[in-house]
Amino acid sequence: MHDTSAPPDEEFPEFPAVAVIGMAGRFPGADDLDAFWENLAAGRESVRPVTDEEFLAAGGDPRDLDDPSLIRLASVVEGIDRFDSGFFGYSPAEAAVVDP
Repeated sequence: MHDTSAPPDEEFPEFPAVAVIGMAGRFPGADDLDAFWENLAAGRESVRPVTDEEFLAAGGDPRDLDDPSLIRLASVVEGIDRFDSGFFGYSPAEAAVVDP
């Protein structure tokens, strides 16, 4: 039986402590982290105007089309329709809630 009170590197000196860290992501206007950081560093906006057609198709009220206080912008992740919720263990009900 091993002494569990000893720090791992003292208990098993032949196994150095290692941390494997990785990150991936897709963001509006950036298909990967490099593009995201480039956009951030360059001060690029990742929003775009929403057209009248898109606004209405999403359920917008036609009376709001000329409302000067309504700001119609969207942050869009391209290919979001290919998100595989089952791969991440989301039930259909959970996927509907987190669906952007």
